[in-house]
Amino acid sequence: MEKIKLWIKNQENHVVILYCLAFCILGAVLASPGPTLLEFSNRTSTPVEQLGIIFTGRSMGYLLGSTSGPLYDRFPGHYLLSVAIGLSAISVFLVTFVRNIYWLLGLIVFQGLGMGALDTGGNVMLLYLKKGHSAPYMQAMHFGFAFGAFIAPIIIGSVMTLNQNNFNPAFWGLCICYIPVVIGLLRYDSPHKDKSGSNANSKPEYSKKHFWTVAITGGVVLGIYVGCEVSAGGYIETYIVKSGTGNEQLGYTLTSAYWGLLCLGRLITIYLSSKIHPSTILVMNSIGNCVSIGLILMN
Repeated sequence: MEKIKLWIKNQENHVVILYCLAFCILGAVLASPGPTLLEFSNRTSTPVEQLGIIFTGRSMGYLLGSTSGPLYDRFPGHYLLSVAIGLSAISVFLVTFVRNIYWLLGLIVFQGLGMGALDTGGNVMLLYLKKGHSAPYMQAMHFGFAFGAFIAPIIIGSVMTLNQNNFNPAFWGLCICYIPVVIGLLRYDSPHKDKSGSNANSKPEYSKKHFWTVAITGGVVLGIYVGCEVSAGGYIETYIVKSGTGNEQLGYTLTSAYWGLLCLGRLITIYLSSKIHPSTILVMNSIGNCVSIGLILMN
């Protein structure tokens, strides 16, 4: 009990909680097109097959926003996170009024820009805050992301069921949820990069060739992984309805189950990351992915 009290009193942990909440909402926003894709199709009078462009557009914005990393070395990180949250919230709010595919695409790109900057900034700030002890906190933050993606289809689907497919109140609620997070972030000083080199003894020496090999390989793997993750999550409900497999309610449920299992994996990894070396976790994940893909192809 005493350890819990000390943990609660630690202001660093207050900031970690805010990062987790921000990522929870980020996950909810990322998962939001899944249950709303058919309604966006109706609103913009655009075939569902052509709406796949919004995923490409958001990814382009996300990619651009992800290049914001160096800014967090030059400016107060919490102010930058607040700006990123603002960009995302504004676009989420405005898409509820859009009835044109081109305006929708533009706002989705804008949304991706804010989401990418928030994603990158949250990771950078947490690394600066916890320095060499960030692994379990990093997993907890990404668990928040997965939890947000898990609950979003449930909430949005329920709102649409009660409001004749009108998802506007759910999207407005997401915008409101960002407000206390921004207020909280602005109350705390931004963590900064450790320039003293005090963590140098905990880091192995790598050659530039080794560094770029790991960086490029990691980037390609993450690009493929995240692309598959987001695309699959975004099309589950539409596939269920269009293929005649089930109704929209089943689509919401399966979409939520998809993100829920991701959430469970992240939760388990919070513990594993404090006990197992990251490379071992990556090997375990890769084997699991190959097995699951094989099972899908067999069916």
